[in-house]
Amino acid sequence: MIARHISGPANDSVLIEDAWAQARIDEGELEPGSMLASMVTVAREHMERGLNVAIGEQVYKLTMECWPTEARFELLPAPLVSVESITYYDEDDIEQTLATTVYRAHTHLRPGFVELQEDEEWPALKARADAVSINFTAGYGGAAWPVPETLKRAMLMLFTAQYAMRGDDERADNRVSIWDEALRICSNCKVVRY
Repeated sequence: MIARHISGPANDSVLIEDAWAQARIDEGELEPGSMLASMVTVAREHMERGLNVAIGEQVYKLTMECWPTEARFELLPAPLVSVESITYYDEDDIEQTLATTVYRAHTHLRPGFVELQEDEEWPALKARADAVSINFTAGYGGAAWPVPETLKRAMLMLFTAQYAMRGDDERADNRVSIWDEALRICSNCKVVRY
């Protein structure tokens, strides 16, 4: 089950100024700001895909055709910040919102998960591909889940590599090893499914 990205983050966790300083870009160099922002975004997205995390709070939607067979299910990417809503189509094909008294969202663990409250059951569903939808927020960067310093450093390392090798010479051969190295040094942040 892969959640679809809806929106966010509001800004990248590694600020453009930090990236500018990291790459030792002279103020006299004419590098468009949008190019720098794009490089920071590419570094963030690479880390997110490789580690199964969200960097900066982002909104996601997970759609399923049925309830899980167990009383709980994980929500990725991690870390889970909040569950905004769980909606489903009942047997009469009418969209309903699952009451928050029926489930509990565990946002203190990586990965976060939703589970039924004791003595509760998942409601009956209409058979359809989008029978259940979970809208949730995930990502490092808020008060509950600050961005780990290792992730910040790795993103800056990737930004610096992109800037140094932006389409020029033979140094581009080193690019792959740098991207792999960034993921390796952040392996303690990687989230795996159970």
